[in-house]
Amino acid sequence: MIAEALSSYDPKQLECELSELASLAANESTRPEFNGKSQLVYDIASNLQNGSSSVRFQCLRVLGNMCADNNANRDLVMRDEVFLQALKSSLTAAGGENDNIRNTSIIVAFNFCNDYEPAQKYLIDNGVVTVLFYLLDNLHHDDISDFILRTLEMLILNEAMSESILPPSALHTLIQSIGLSSIGEYSILITKVLSFKSFQSRALENDLFDLRKLCHLYETFAESVEAEDASEVLADVLMALANISCLDEFPDKVSLDNELVQLWRCWILNRGSGSGISSLRAAGLTALGNLATNEAACIKVVHDLQLHNDIICTVNIMTSAQELHAAGGFLKNLAISEENKRQLVEENAYTVVKKLINKDMSPQVVFSGLSVLRQLVNNSYENAYDLAKSNPEDGILSRCLEIGKKNEEKNLKIETARLLCAFIRATARLACTDELLSLLTEAFSNDIQQVKLLFEIILQLLLDQDQESTFIPGTVYALSLFAHDNETKSFLVNLLDDRDDLTDRLRQLIENPRVSREVIMSINAIFRVLGNMVSELPDERPLSRLVAEIDAEIVRRQSVHTGV
Repeated sequence: MIAEALSSYDPKQLECELSELASLAANESTRPEFNGKSQLVYDIASNLQNGSSSVRFQCLRVLGNMCADNNANRDLVMRDEVFLQALKSSLTAAGGENDNIRNTSIIVAFNFCNDYEPAQKYLIDNGVVTVLFYLLDNLHHDDISDFILRTLEMLILNEAMSESILPPSALHTLIQSIGLSSIGEYSILITKVLSFKSFQSRALENDLFDLRKLCHLYETFAESVEAEDASEVLADVLMALANISCLDEFPDKVSLDNELVQLWRCWILNRGSGSGISSLRAAGLTALGNLATNEAACIKVVHDLQLHNDIICTVNIMTSAQELHAAGGFLKNLAISEENKRQLVEENAYTVVKKLINKDMSPQVVFSGLSVLRQLVNNSYENAYDLAKSNPEDGILSRCLEIGKKNEEKNLKIETARLLCAFIRATARLACTDELLSLLTEAFSNDIQQVKLLFEIILQLLLDQDQESTFIPGTVYALSLFAHDNETKSFLVNLLDDRDDLTDRLRQLIENPRVSREVIMSINAIFRVLGNMVSELPDERPLSRLVAEIDAEIVRRQSVHTGV
């Protein structure tokens, strides 16, 4: 039977009784007998704080064993104010027999909070995280350091954790304490610390020492056989490292010839196989893709480092959705710069797009391919013209139509339509609008049905996006360039007249005071192009009523504009 209290024992008996209690607490069948014995816990904590070294050691054994996988006992311990003071005092003990007390108290802390969030929050709120980092920074015993790391991992992953609780040197301490043999095991811990922005910034300090060391460690780990068993957490931590390049101060602190940039470039060019290498390539692409969002760096990445060629050369060995999506994101960022667009196309960027939008790819990858293509043709007549001329051979535009028409993913339909709008706007620089239709029909091997499908997809964009979307003006403008022969005019008239949802959306745009006069004029241009075919419709038809409303709204806006 377990004693209710320890106050009746003399010092000689106390150590023996504590040893016996520790054995009882270690036994799963007798551990529940400690439940509710608050006086006993108080006496143990008091002796932990004030007893001899041997008594303190036995007290720690009792508490550690009591709390192992027993939440009732943990709750009991948390209610005792003396326990926290005694635990923190034992954790900082040092020298001689105190080393044994300190090491045992580390195990007590682990048992106390293992898989129990209230106990984890209790330690976080009472400053134990700082104590554990201090110990980790000063102890170099593998077994004990492992217990500290495992405890810290639970605390840092707890929702109660915030970056203000961590000591400024936390990341450096972790990197110094985690060796190659355990880097995979503690990837989640590293990922969490790197999610705090202040620690991302600190990784750029001291000549990037911490960041470079982490990158080298994870590169070695990614190439090892152990990476296959930790592919998900490896991918997460590599991406956390890559996203440091998103920081505003990154371009100022890291030059393009920096060792870190070259390391990321080597990751992209790694021709190995396996999930670890795939994650490595994806991280390299993401890191440098993030860097390319900086305008000055974006131009240098293409013109000085020729990094786009790395993607074009290695895309054929990429197999995972993660790395292919990252490749698309990198190219899209490079294509935002007007100075880069033409060079990217001349050096075969379309071959990358063709792989990304392949029907075997995931929706995420296809979306990135469409986004790359939209950036390449946006405001670039030469690139749009080349795309149209090459379609009979490479089928990129035809594949885009297929995506816009058949794919059930709404975001893919919208991105396809935005791409086609950008394509039409760019090719509209042709001197004669009849040439535009001729170019389009030629692009689709003189298949007028394909041309109709192209504009049907663009028209659908009016329904799929908010009526105040920034893409509305371009969408309406693209439609206004459309019909230049009777067959295509008739197609558009019938499409609009049969679809109340489309005419309703056009009406919403007209009636919205926040929609600009230029958009209203572009909508009117659509119907001017359609000419007599609309006027021949009966007055009661939806399209006829819509055209009358457009005319009235234009007159009203003109009168407001001129002050009449």
